[in-house]
Formats: sequence, structure tokens, C-alpha cells
Amino acid sequence: MTINPPPHIARPSTDLVGPMVWFRGQPVAVTSSPPRDTTDPRYNACTEHRLACDCREAELSEGLAEHRIDRFALREQLEVALIDHPTVVLVDGIDRADLHCRCQGCEFARSISLVPFKNTRYLRSLL
Repeated sequence: MTINPPPHIARPSTDLVGPMVWFRGQPVAVTSSPPRDTTDPRYNACTEHRLACDCREAELSEGLAEHRIDRFALREQLEVALIDHPTVVLVDGIDRADLHCRCQGCEFARSISLVPFKNTRYLRSLL
């Protein structure tokens, strides 16, 4: 039985050595991983400045990591500030905006789609 893995999974080959990925239908050897942040020595050593070069990859990875950290920190702060607020109320799975809390914190959390899980109320109708 032959198993064909998805295109993003490396396939075994006798031509190239090392981990491989398929790019445009051809096996490509992965020689190194991209730099994770600007403290990587390859960031300072980059002189080509082409598309997907090491310095751009490092800046992108660092920017994404900082964005994730900021988002997690904001969610934690919202969880503390909005304790016991019905930020989002769902009745039988339907969003009921007329039952939402109207304070500025809840309005802000809804506008940036960072409603803490504890602040979502799931209700059932009595009908």
C-alpha cells in the first residue's frame, strides 16, 4: 500500500540528502531553518537583501512573535478587567446583542475580537 503524504510533508528520495520539502512539484533539500529573530548571527551576515533573505525572515519572525505576546498579554488583562461581565451572550447559539454588556471594556473586547472565554454566556431559551 502506497501512502502519498500531503505536499507540505517531506518525501523520501535518493537524489538529495537531508530533510526535504516539495516546492513546485520538485524535491528541495532544506539546508537550514530560517532565523527566529534578529539576535541570530545570520541576520547581521545577510548582504543580499533579496526576497525571503535571512534578514527579512528574522524581522518577520520577530515581529510575529512580538504581536503574539502582545495579544496574549492584552487577553490576560481583559480577563482580569472584565470578570463576570456578559461580554457576549448567545441564546440557543444565536448572538443576542441586546443582552451584551455595554461597558467600554466589553465594547473594546468585542471590537478587537478578544472576548475572554469566561465572558461568553451560553443560554437556552425558555420556549
